[in-house]
Amino acid sequence: VVPVPSKETFRKHLRSLECSETYAARYGKKEANKRFKATGRGLEAHRPLLLATIDHTPADIHIVMEVDEWRYVGRPFLTLIVDVHSRCILGWVLSFEPPSMYSVIECFKRANRPKPRMRTLFADCPELADIYGKCDEIVVDNGLEFIGTSFESGLVDLGVSIRWAPIKDPTYKAVVERFFSTLNSMLHKKLPGGTFPLQKLRAWDLNPQKFAVLTLEQTE
Repeated sequence: VVPVPSKETFRKHLRSLECSETYAARYGKKEANKRFKATGRGLEAHRPLLLATIDHTPADIHIVMEVDEWRYVGRPFLTLIVDVHSRCILGWVLSFEPPSMYSVIECFKRANRPKPRMRTLFADCPELADIYGKCDEIVVDNGLEFIGTSFESGLVDLGVSIRWAPIKDPTYKAVVERFFSTLNSMLHKKLPGGTFPLQKLRAWDLNPQKFAVLTLEQTE
């Protein structure tokens, strides 16, 4: 008599069958490549300010505004520039302005200026005020705000070279994409008003808008 395996043994056996071919048969070759194919070497720079990358993301947190009472205003967008060599954040913009030339140019302005207010906010880390500078080259994706002649002309005036990432290849800018994931998972999802994927919100019967208590200034 062959013994009947336990459910856990059966589950582990099925999981062991997962490979690139079976994953491609179910989800498509593109998803299989993303899961199993090596992405190769990432962006590299041998010194600070040699290469940086910029991107936007909707922050995974809901924001309120304090007038006479708390009023829900939505999720802000975060734009930031990351130095590839040091992984330092050179500049960031948190606002309700969708990705646009405004948020990009404002982010570049902040990246090129010292940040003296950081000495007041974080007295134990005064070096944060001195993280700034003009990068030699910037890596961008193919968003409308990055492919226009205005953006290219502006960076030429600044003396910054542009490198456009391949279309539909987020792993090319893994430095900034990984930071967004870390920020959302380790901070935003743990704050009041933090949001999660829609299917999880439905399963947990959770409405993050009800728990939102942070203003835009507090979140920044």
